[in-house]
Amino acid sequence: MISFLSLTKYPPSIVFALLMLSLNLIILYFFEKTSSFIAAYGRVLLVFGRSALFFYVIHHFIYIAMMIAGLRNLPLSTMWIFWLIGLAIAYPLCIRYSSFKRRQPSESLWRML
Repeated sequence: MISFLSLTKYPPSIVFALLMLSLNLIILYFFEKTSSFIAAYGRVLLVFGRSALFFYVIHHFIYIAMMIAGLRNLPLSTMWIFWLIGLAIAYPLCIRYSSFKRRQPSESLWRML
């Protein structure tokens, strides 16, 4: 059993690939069984999912700004709070970007980003 947990990400071992595939299938099964729960409470994930590239870019700027403000070398329990604050800052920005993207014509480059 311990040898199964001995995996390498780079270069990817077959054990790593199977572990990641099985975890993804378990998560997919969980989402399938809880689709009514996700439909009711998954709107936050939907907002971040509809503007994924924008969220990816903007979260770097948010957390770099926090680091410049002096929020480094803090305990992990404190960092969770600042991580949630960063998500709370990114959420309305992602909503605005999603509404901007919907207003663009279908052939616009903004619709692809």
